[in-house]
Amino acid sequence: MRFPLAHFGRKTTLEQLSLFSGNLATCVSAGLDISKSLDTCQRSSPSPILREILTDAAKNTAKGMKLFDALELHKNCFPAFFLPVVRCGEESGHLDGTLRYLEGHCRLLVGPTRTMHNTWLVPLCLMLGGTGICIVAYWLLAPWAMTIRYIIDSFRFYAIVAIAVWAAYYMPPCRALVDSLRLVLPVIGPAERELTINRFFHAMNLLYSTGGRRVEEMIRLAADSVENSVLRADFLRAAKVVESGGTIGEAFITVANLPFHYKTSIVAGDEAGKLEDAFDMICQESGELVLSRLAGFQSVFFRIVIMAVVLSITGTFLSLTSLRH
Repeated sequence: MRFPLAHFGRKTTLEQLSLFSGNLATCVSAGLDISKSLDTCQRSSPSPILREILTDAAKNTAKGMKLFDALELHKNCFPAFFLPVVRCGEESGHLDGTLRYLEGHCRLLVGPTRTMHNTWLVPLCLMLGGTGICIVAYWLLAPWAMTIRYIIDSFRFYAIVAIAVWAAYYMPPCRALVDSLRLVLPVIGPAERELTINRFFHAMNLLYSTGGRRVEEMIRLAADSVENSVLRADFLRAAKVVESGGTIGEAFITVANLPFHYKTSIVAGDEAGKLEDAFDMICQESGELVLSRLAGFQSVFFRIVIMAVVLSITGTFLSLTSLRH
């Protein structure tokens, strides 16, 4: 059991995980043991990182380790939602179906994830390009002292942005604040909620359909698949309600970020003894809403950013031109 230091901070891509999940599901459903299945998958993986992870996991599962435990040694290389869902599938005895879900879910997330990355990367590139144009304008139209001061101010601004981004990712109090802010952003917030709901209720459905656990324990296991700390804490309220003697329907009524019609479906499913159908409906509906919301946001957001950069460059040129006159 080892953690390859060369992989620290590097993650497998969603495309790679989709391919791996599908291949592993095929091997498992064909009756191959986990170790042999992992060995087969690593030979067909295009990712050097994933091949080394799977080679290591194949050796550990051959010694009797569970799949989740073997992959968790490399948890920093996976998205936060991936391994908890694998664990739910493995413990529920529905590993092949869970892997098929992950195959489709990772493929579904490729587009939205690229959009989310572009949401911040493209504006940053536009800002850097605009700053470069402004520096050239200062160099051509302004005194050297003003040009140097503008370059220093720009460097200070980007340094502050870099520190803020680092703090948002690596300092828990800041990460909690960022998680809260993301949920109030137009389109981005609702999309993140729907993704979270989709993952949570798929894991919950897997655990509930097989039983063998207390309901509050199922909720806590399913909540491990939630990346946003605010949403995770919200879902965990349901576990406390069940522990206090409440029904599953009453428990999910307390989840503030769960849409009302999802809550009523759970209450109706609980009373009718059809909770699995309610969970399945929520998974299907939430999965369909994500892409449409992000696509609409992307086009509007990029137009706003481009207009802001153009106005900034235009203002700089106008101010420098008036300075020369």
